[in-house]
Amino acid sequence: MAGGTYTGTGAADYPSQVGSRMVLGNDDVQIKNQTTLFGGEYQYVQMYSSVTSTPAVGLIAFWQSDTSYVVTTDEPTGVSDIAGVLVSAVTKGNYGWVQIEGKVNVAFRATIGKATPAIGDYVTCAALGAGADNAKADVVADSTTYTTVIARHFLGIAVTAPTSGASSPVRLSFSRKNF
Repeated sequence: MAGGTYTGTGAADYPSQVGSRMVLGNDDVQIKNQTTLFGGEYQYVQMYSSVTSTPAVGLIAFWQSDTSYVVTTDEPTGVSDIAGVLVSAVTKGNYGWVQIEGKVNVAFRATIGKATPAIGDYVTCAALGAGADNAKADVVADSTTYTTVIARHFLGIAVTAPTSGASSPVRLSFSRKNF
């Protein structure tokens, strides 16, 4: 589960394990030897073979097909069906891991919506679709009225003050289906 890029034939490393979840603590070897991963729950998924955006570490993954555990970094229109956050740059059609619970580094949009983001802010999917901010996170301004649309895009809570155009740790707490 290293932070590298998955390449090769596109075959699953563990074919019978697609969709499986794994919980790792901060002291587990897989986490302890990494500088960018934290303890939490991970899920083994396949990257959509026709994804148009480039999958990268820290981008939000959305379900393309939740019944076959296929994800995409192309933001869907309307409701964001969040699958997790990519912990490696998974090549189209190949298999890799998304983090679904715990602390994870998330990529933020070029200009965060809140003027001065802070620890504890609500982090949402930016929901800006194609372009430079595709599959990235945002912190909405304090004056924003929270609606069901914002609630559907809720990702988690900022662990540190997020910075525009950078990755920052977020404690995931989005609602996900139990498959």
